[in-house]
Amino acid sequence: MTVHGPAAGLLQQAHALAHSDPAAARRALHDAARVGERDPAAQQAVARAALQLDPDLALAAMARAVDLAPREDALRFQYASLLAHQGRHAEALPHFQELAPRRDDAQGWHLLGL
Repeated sequence: MTVHGPAAGLLQQAHALAHSDPAAARRALHDAARVGERDPAAQQAVARAALQLDPDLALAAMARAVDLAPREDALRFQYASLLAHQGRHAEALPHFQELAPRRDDAQGWHLLGL
């Protein structure tokens, strides 16, 4: 998924500022999430960029991406993984349960604890 338009510029700005001005980078990420509110690719990119700077934004953006593209298994898997890695196992479980029968690799089953 590729991000275009104003959200892409804001994401680039956030990346450039991440080390020198984390607060400005967070603001750029929030702006990118707002500008790309109807674009699952933008939300996914915001989530990835926000993992270290703003974990709550990362979760919100990934949830929005899944809401915008509910049939995209890769997005749902990334969201469930993010929830699990943040210790929110009860919230992650339904997503993994939905995905596990459609995955042909061990990672889905491993994350389910099977």
